[in-house]
Amino acid sequence: MKSVKKELGPGYVDTCMTAYENGTPIGVVMPHIEPGTKEEGRIFYFGLVPEERGKNKAAALYKEGLNLLRNHFKASYSTGATSVHNSPMLKVFERCGCTITERVGVYKYSK
Repeated sequence: MKSVKKELGPGYVDTCMTAYENGTPIGVVMPHIEPGTKEEGRIFYFGLVPEERGKNKAAALYKEGLNLLRNHFKASYSTGATSVHNSPMLKVFERCGCTITERVGVYKYSK
């Protein structure tokens, strides 16, 4: 959580939300407004506990994060990113109506 606090500032505590189903925690979603912007929403972190993966719950949780961005944080849009190899997250973006606006290259240097 230290890295989250460093990137988002002290308001990070208002972004971390646990999702429950029948009283049992199933995942986490962290919607926020990007620092330095007024309307750019982003879901900083999103995930299901391992036992809940593969049960068609991810898109519903992500969509709830998008609803929070729009209705609570007043974001006019949201940006998200993942690897082209992360097919589960790509499916979540697609199921939530997200569209690809650009592709980014990642460069790695190692000795």
